[in-house]
Amino acid sequence: MAGGIESAALGHLARRGLRAAHHHFSGMNPELFKKLQSDAQLYEAAGPEMEMNPREFLPVAITAIIVLVLMASVRYTIGNVMASLAMIESPSTTAIIESSPPAYKEEVSEKEALLVVDRDVEIMVIQNKPIT
Repeated sequence: MAGGIESAALGHLARRGLRAAHHHFSGMNPELFKKLQSDAQLYEAAGPEMEMNPREFLPVAITAIIVLVLMASVRYTIGNVMASLAMIESPSTTAIIESSPPAYKEEVSEKEALLVVDRDVEIMVIQNKPIT
């Protein structure tokens, strides 16, 4: 049901836009039309004086270069520097687990080495501190 309402609204807007454009362009003032025609003829007759000088394009080129440099520096700062600092500064904990046979046994057979039941397990937790 919603698709039908959207379609009807879109069709209505398209018809209104078409009517407005037709009314605007068909009712052109003859004086305005003559002025536009004379401007076009003057531009065609002007020749090389109306062409763009390369120095007039220089501010656009300089602005584009400055924008590109700024965008690259922001991308580097956010993408590389801040990501690296976030990894370095994030607190993390390292756990080292060592499993060895008990100290009171002198010899350990192969079967006993595989058993987990009779083993001393040492767990060492290291709290990492930020570097910077």
